[in-house]
Order: sequence, then C-alpha cells, then structure tokens
Amino acid sequence: MRRMTARLVPGAWLIAAGILAGCGWFQSQDGEPVAVVGDVKLTQGDLDRMLANDAFEEKSVEARRRAVTRWVNRELLYQEALRRECDRDPIVRFQLETARRDILVNALIDRSQRDSPVTEEQITRFYEENRNIFKRTEAMIHVRQIVLEDPKEARRVASEVQRRPETFAEVARARSSDPSSADGGDVGFVTARTAYSPEVWQVLQRLSDNEISRPIPIDAGWIILQAVEHRPAGSIKSLDEVRSEVVNRLRAAERANLMAALAESLKLKEDVEVFADRIVPAAGALRSPGSRTPVGAE
Repeated sequence: MRRMTARLVPGAWLIAAGILAGCGWFQSQDGEPVAVVGDVKLTQGDLDRMLANDAFEEKSVEARRRAVTRWVNRELLYQEALRRECDRDPIVRFQLETARRDILVNALIDRSQRDSPVTEEQITRFYEENRNIFKRTEAMIHVRQIVLEDPKEARRVASEVQRRPETFAEVARARSSDPSSADGGDVGFVTARTAYSPEVWQVLQRLSDNEISRPIPIDAGWIILQAVEHRPAGSIKSLDEVRSEVVNRLRAAERANLMAALAESLKLKEDVEVFADRIVPAAGALRSPGSRTPVGAE
C-alpha cells in the first residue's frame, strides 16, 4: 500500500485523536478501509464522520483525499507519542482529561441547542437593536470593468458606454478581455486595499453611482470603470451582508445561556461546595517552578 505524506497538523488535533483512538473510534466496521496505519484502520464511515464534523471543509473528492492525508499524519504522530510514553506525562494527562470533558460538555449542549433553531424574528430583532456594531470600517465601491488592449478601441468603447451607461454589462460581455466579462464585467465590491491599484481607487472615489471613467492605463492594457454603488466607511451593513454573523452571535449567546441554566439546575441536585479561602494560594505558591527569589527579598 502506498504511504501518503503531508504537512504536520496542530497539536490540538493530537489531543482529540488520542481521546478518539483510546475509545476505539477509528476501529469501526462500517465500510472498507481507505487507509491503515499499523493496526488502526480508517473506514469509509470514519471518513464521512470526519468530514461531517468539519463545517468549513468542502465534500469534494479532493477534500476527501486531503482528509485521509491529515488522518494518516495524525495517526502516525499519535502512535509515535504513545511509543515515547507522552501520555504518561502529568501535564499531558491533565490536558487529555480536560479535552475529554470539554468534548462531552459540548455534546450535551449541542443536544439541547438542536431543539431551538434561530428564528427569522430573532435575527431581525438582533440586527435592528444592534445596528451600530455592523458599521463599515472602510469604504467600499461596487465595480464593473472593461479591459481592452488597444487604446483607440478603449476610447471608443468608453465614449459608447458613457453615452449609454445601461449597456455597460452587455458591452463588457462582448468586448472585454478580462475574465470578469462573463459576469458583465462585475468584480463585486472593492476597497482601497483590494482595488487594482491606488490610481484606480482614486478614480473610483471620484465617480458618482453608475458613472463611467475614462480609459486608465494598466499592465493588461486599458481599463474602463463603472462605479455601480458607493458604500462609505461608517455606513451600516445590510442584514443580508451580516446574516451569518448575526446567527453566530445569537447561537453563541444561546449556548452560553443554556450552559449557565443547566449548570444552575444541576447544582440543586448535586452537593457542590466552593472553598473561597483556598482559591488564591499563598504568595509563595504563586511563583513558577524554578523561579528564584530576588536577593534580599526573603
């Protein structure tokens, strides 16, 4: 079998992998193995669960290959860590137990949160009550462009679309050499940081909404710009722009409330005692191991 190689992975995944491997998670029998490291197999079902848990990972064939490569590397590192008895280190054992507890607590809260999805009413209310947190920190301009190699043609086209601005997208599709021509020259919103050049940004700032520029020389030839819409710094983003952020904020707040409420209800069922006088240790105990007391301080 061909062994796959790839980059190292963050240490946090080693902790999680150690917990899962210790529970036999990667020893499931659902499907043929897609990779084997020593006696440990990664099955089709295991791979599907890995991808399902990664909200940011696409589900393409290439994504599956990348996931298998990451798993092989993690498993190799995990097995080597066991051979070197890293799991016997007291600090590592504490970290593993902490990670295990965090995973279980998150699973508990996830179960509670599944039954209370964020509603459209909550999204709208949060947005309306917190509009100021969605202010733009920099100006943005929605841009369409036409790129041409010949300066004479660029002047003719600029004159044509300046007379009839509503035809800009149609002309861009038919005559622009830029890849954006397929979208009518639409390159979306740009800022001072993302504009083609400082000179292009200066021209865009001087244009009114839907106004069209003269041809401007660039490396690829000549560019004609249309400033479709200006959104100045300090203006409020629309709800559509920030919807996912609003949902994330609402779910985070709900999650914190669920955790607090559940913890309070459990305190009524369990014996809980906090020794306030022991929370802060004596001054001498706060020094880190190996630290030295300054001369004359004793």
